[in-house]
Amino acid sequence: MKWLLPISLLALYGCGGSTGDSNTTTPTPSSPPNLTIQGASEIIAGDSADFAVAAPSGTFITSVNWTVSATSASTQANNITPLASHTQAIGFDAMAAGEYLVSVTATFSSADTLTDETLTDELSFTVIEGQPLKLFYV
Repeated sequence: MKWLLPISLLALYGCGGSTGDSNTTTPTPSSPPNLTIQGASEIIAGDSADFAVAAPSGTFITSVNWTVSATSASTQANNITPLASHTQAIGFDAMAAGEYLVSVTATFSSADTLTDETLTDELSFTVIEGQPLKLFYV
């Protein structure tokens, strides 16, 4: 019985000698940041169009530049110059039917890393001829 206490202490001493930290977690790699353009893909000629860009989660946009260009040969002369092309949202009147491409280049910063990154995103949209109004007489 007198050997029981020293053997118990020796067994306990041998179990607790680890210096490794079992609570260490490895960081999961984050997905690459991306921009998102929000807006309609089909607009009726004569209507207003609006588009907005959203920054990646955890970042804020520091500069923006929008361009809108016609992609079909019949509308090449109808390139659109949006007002306030340096803001996160743009609007313009879509006057001529055709295929168009809206492009945004944005620089954003992360509060965590204090670094700037510039990304570009594009969205195609179609301007279709408007439907004639139907007037009903009673």
